[in-house]
Amino acid sequence: MYRIFKLKEGCTPTEWREKMAENHSY
Repeated sequence: MYRIFKLKEGCTPTEWREKMAENHSY
């Protein structure tokens, strides 16, 4: 999933973790 997300968003691992944390914070 990380590879697909990185290709779509172009985010770094840190940014990706932050976004995933935000998604789960709901």
